[in-house]
Amino acid sequence: MSVLRLHCHGYDYLYTYIEHLCYSRYIEHLRINLGGEALTIDKGLIGGSAILLILSLLDGCDRYGYEIIKELELRSDRTFEFKEGSLYPLLHKLEGKGLIKSYIQTYEKTKDRKYYRITQSGIEKLVYEKKQWDIFCRSVNKVIGGEAHAY
Repeated sequence: MSVLRLHCHGYDYLYTYIEHLCYSRYIEHLRINLGGEALTIDKGLIGGSAILLILSLLDGCDRYGYEIIKELELRSDRTFEFKEGSLYPLLHKLEGKGLIKSYIQTYEKTKDRKYYRITQSGIEKLVYEKKQWDIFCRSVNKVIGGEAHAY
């Protein structure tokens, strides 16, 4: 996944692509570490990335809900933090749109788990989301830093 990096006043700022602000309620916390100083970002800035992030995590690997939360925190250096109560409505919405499918994995000695996998429609949506992300990153970098700063 591409990351939009903006450099200003000696700091690198990481921003995310915004497509659907309505998804902002699913991400509880977004922070960026700037040279040891934590900066809390309005969760509206991350909202449109929720679909991209979840589909990316499910691409190539089925996961259960808590695993999605922990993997997202791990890969983002704890920049993105979901609460379980926020993730499951988003997963339900993605399943309703046919982008993911759930199934129950049963275990003899532990509690059964509900896993999620990306569907073919979800893969197509992920490709589309990544293309939009790349266009957005290049365009913003051109505006804020000129053509030489666009990747």
